[in-house]
Amino acid sequence: MRNLFLIVALVASTTVTRALEVRLEVYATDCDGNNGAIIATALNGDPPYAFNWSNGSTGSEIYGLFPGTYSVTVVDNTGASSTATCEVFFGGAPPTGSGLTQNLGFPGLAPCTGQCNGGVRLYLLRQFGGYTVSTSPNLNVVLSPIWDSGEPDNVSYYQRYELLGACAGQTIQLSVNSSCGSGEVSFTVPALIEPTLAVGEVTGSCTGANNGTIAGEVTVVTEPLVSEDSWSVRAVDDLGLQVAPIPNLPFHAGTETFQIVGLHPGDWTLRFTSIESLGSAQQPCVIDVPVTVPDLGTACATVSGTVHYETDVDCLQDGLEVGIPYQLLKATPGPVYGITSGNGDYSIGLPYGAYALEQLNPDAVQLCPPAGPIPFTVSSGNDAVLNIADSTLSPFDLSVYALQGISRVGIPFTFSVRLINNTGASGENVNVTFTHDPLFTFISGTNDPVATPGQVQWNIPVIAPFEQRWLQFTVQVPPDPQLLGLVHSWSATATSTSNESSMVNNTDTGQGTIVASYDPNDKVGTANNSQSTEQYYLDQDLWIDYVVRFQNTGSDTAFTVVIRDIIEQDLDIESLQILGASHAFTPSFGEGRELVFTFNDILLPDSTTDLLGSQGFVAFRMKPRNGLLPGDVIENTAAIYFDFNEPVITEPSVLVAEFSTEVDDLTGQDLSMAPVPTQDLLQVSTSVLMTNVSIFAADGRHVLTTSIYSNTIVLDVAALKAGPYILITTLEDGSSARKRFVKH
Repeated sequence: MRNLFLIVALVASTTVTRALEVRLEVYATDCDGNNGAIIATALNGDPPYAFNWSNGSTGSEIYGLFPGTYSVTVVDNTGASSTATCEVFFGGAPPTGSGLTQNLGFPGLAPCTGQCNGGVRLYLLRQFGGYTVSTSPNLNVVLSPIWDSGEPDNVSYYQRYELLGACAGQTIQLSVNSSCGSGEVSFTVPALIEPTLAVGEVTGSCTGANNGTIAGEVTVVTEPLVSEDSWSVRAVDDLGLQVAPIPNLPFHAGTETFQIVGLHPGDWTLRFTSIESLGSAQQPCVIDVPVTVPDLGTACATVSGTVHYETDVDCLQDGLEVGIPYQLLKATPGPVYGITSGNGDYSIGLPYGAYALEQLNPDAVQLCPPAGPIPFTVSSGNDAVLNIADSTLSPFDLSVYALQGISRVGIPFTFSVRLINNTGASGENVNVTFTHDPLFTFISGTNDPVATPGQVQWNIPVIAPFEQRWLQFTVQVPPDPQLLGLVHSWSATATSTSNESSMVNNTDTGQGTIVASYDPNDKVGTANNSQSTEQYYLDQDLWIDYVVRFQNTGSDTAFTVVIRDIIEQDLDIESLQILGASHAFTPSFGEGRELVFTFNDILLPDSTTDLLGSQGFVAFRMKPRNGLLPGDVIENTAAIYFDFNEPVITEPSVLVAEFSTEVDDLTGQDLSMAPVPTQDLLQVSTSVLMTNVSIFAADGRHVLTTSIYSNTIVLDVAALKAGPYILITTLEDGSSARKRFVKH
């Protein structure tokens, strides 16, 4: 867990608007000295933009420049402005000999062992007319973006070339030519220094289970001319299954430990892969180290069974008694978690010993076996079978959960609604209404929907106990580039003629943004009440809803898709609720906190054959742990496996814990508190009359409120526990402000 308290404390409101920014691409003059150029690009803000240069020009690009310093101020449609300054240099002829050597960068381009894919980076000042770069022997010259050059954040002076295709120890002659002259230098390509592995403890796994581990140390040695790349490691079996270490972090210079858990018995390969520098054209280097996880054979066993809804109190699943899907179970000691499948079945692998099995559904009334944790023992030749018959405390209750595919200009996408009967009672005459932006044109839908502009409806005569249905429809986005960036809203509502005790979960709302392109494999976490994908509000949100989306962008059908998601420590794993998926799947737990979704025989077509059919998703929700503090970061990624290919690692879903007060630290009104830190009395003063003062604990609890009409108040905080607090004051002019203080 990272703590961004000091950063987040400076964020003023719940909505962060990115400021207008200007970036400059600068070209030096050639040997004539009067043909420099600057290209300005405005980012963020509200177009159209006005460009005002220090030399009087008003366009986004200026040419024919002499060497010197130039600045531009960009003003957007709202009046916001941003200024950037740069220098146009006299380019002249390329450097030569030792001067050109200063423009070479070797780190990170050492060739992989036994291969000739190494080389050098060449950095050249952007210059009017450009350069011709050649080598002897001939190498592949790749012009790539500039990274980590030490330039100002909003200015680009240099171009980077990668010269690839050299062997270790090979001497290369480099020539750089421009209209002003030429430069030459020779260099020798260094050899790669491979990381070294010391395998420590290897623990075996039960036959047919995934509870083996590999632990060890990795040492990465670097030299100035050889390596800047870091390395990742995966355990790979003979079928291509890959398991990442916990935590899944790269190895840098020095010695670092690792542990990989959730391994089945048999032969594995520890595969080290170099993480190339950002933007590099060089292919990663791969080093394989074989390791065997012992098979413990009969030293392990399983507990399995079915959790079903009981109607006739005979404790047997018969007639219309249905299995309860996606129920979380816990075996202790451990704990070791299991989860029921869509029909209520479960199976948990355990070492020999005595355990107790517990249901984690607070609404479940366990009829058979009697209520409470169920004791059992597994031993040699003795698997345990525990079938659980439940009733429920909940009267009939419907809920809906909705999500959308990616809305792209000119491309169809799909809305999905998960309709869930959370109880053992049937519901009648269910109506589901989905309202969306009428900009989108209905194409088709499942379960016979009735579509009108901006709305789709389904009528379902009966929904069975614990039944879950996906209702989906596809719409067309108009091929209008002006729609790029448009935010659209939607809502889904379910009603029934059967009585419901609560309607709070019968509606789900959300919004999307029309984009031009996107990464089709991602994981998004959304705070359930605020609908924020960036912040979790301690005083407003309860759940985080996660959606992992995947798309087969390969060249053939994918037969199996597996999603592995190691649940972050700041999430309460026992609060897990599975919301559903696009295709039939089996949920399970790997070792520790790894949540696994397996889509067997999914037969997912490739995106070039069937764009919509190539996509899928799985959705679940969890609660953060108790005691989450402002500034705590909840970060999760997912690994998506398509058959035996390398996993696709999603960009992390990151939510920062905060309060939803939407107020700033007071500026211009002289809000002050003293003494800070305090032990008993806290004096609060402002230059504007205060009408109310409240104090919140770091976990969101409201601990003190008082009404006043004064510029100054002394608060008695002696009874408060030691720790951080937030003071929020309401001012006479209607504005609010807050500051943090610490109670000793």
